[in-house]
Amino acid sequence: MSDIDFASNRLSIVSFERIAIATFDDRNSEVGLHIMSPVVKIVRPFGLLDRTKVSKFDEEIESCISEEPDIVLIDFQDVSFMDSSGLGAIVSAIRTVQAAGATLFVCSINNQVKMLLELAGLDKVMKIFANREEFNREILNEDA
Repeated sequence: MSDIDFASNRLSIVSFERIAIATFDDRNSEVGLHIMSPVVKIVRPFGLLDRTKVSKFDEEIESCISEEPDIVLIDFQDVSFMDSSGLGAIVSAIRTVQAAGATLFVCSINNQVKMLLELAGLDKVMKIFANREEFNREILNEDA
């Protein structure tokens, strides 16, 4: 995604890994490049992600989006089980995050959650990381 504002001679290039703002000042022909880290919001559900907790999960996603992040990461480290209601909440989160212009990632899923996401084909529409360290390394270019 890129945004060009000709009035201020500012060109912004956005990627998953970094946000780069290239500026050009036509008064003295200076070019600058500033690398900024993306805004990442993390949602950490715990225990069971079922019909009893879906509304709280949805509220957390909406709260994250209200802060206009570039990335939303759902960390499943503390989730022991997810049912079809939880799966529906993940589908809703994908739509909500994408509609806000952000990107959704998931990490630290157990085998049961992994199987459910794969059966629903959600592993093809969002990147799933083994853990938060892998996410930090691949998306934020940070060492663990």
